[in-house]
Amino acid sequence: MTCEKRREPRYDVFVDASFRNGSGSPKRVRLSNLSSRGCRFASGKRMGPGAFLTLTMGSLDFIDARVTWRDGNVHGVRFLQPLHPAVLAHVCSFLSSKPAEPEALRAGTA
Repeated sequence: MTCEKRREPRYDVFVDASFRNGSGSPKRVRLSNLSSRGCRFASGKRMGPGAFLTLTMGSLDFIDARVTWRDGNVHGVRFLQPLHPAVLAHVCSFLSSKPAEPEALRAGTA
């Protein structure tokens, strides 16, 4: 069994989003493993660690992020500014096609 040391809870979500890397056109992705500080997604556009991108989810403002790791076409990104707890709860509850349970969000255990 692997023991991961995380700063904050991660939520198993399915959030339709898009990202832009540089001046290219937006690429559609589905975010998963969301926390206040980052997320994971798969994309045919492979970006290496350190690559800058801008995410959009629903009607939320742009979220600037950097790729922290890549394994094949799966990318882990870290947001430059953590999501506010209310924004995180909104994304998990209303933008995800697999919403996190509200009780788990309040307890930080989803």
